[in-house]
Amino acid sequence: MTTSNTKNRLSGRAITGICLTACGIITIVWGGTVVPVSMFSGDFMSFAAGGLVLIALGAYLVTALPPALRIAAVWLAALGLISYLFVIGMETIVALIGCVPVLGFAAWLSTRLWR
Repeated sequence: MTTSNTKNRLSGRAITGICLTACGIITIVWGGTVVPVSMFSGDFMSFAAGGLVLIALGAYLVTALPPALRIAAVWLAALGLISYLFVIGMETIVALIGCVPVLGFAAWLSTRLWR
């Protein structure tokens, strides 16, 4: 096989990423059909946060995407998780403590993607 043929084929990693992204979108849509869509509802935000994490993981695995798009997906998932922490009614200090690892993980993934 020539290298031009192998470059155009999807890898297992890319297929897994596409499948995870599709599952994330389906999770968010399903959540919107099960409970009323509201950014201030813990029920909907559990679906939204989980779906955003799946989308970010999927985008991370698809290396054909531009790094800026992959980083945007990671930070969108981080924002969704942080908002979920505050929506579910945790004490503020506990939610802030929960934000630290989320932000750290998003920053770490971002630095890995810029390489």
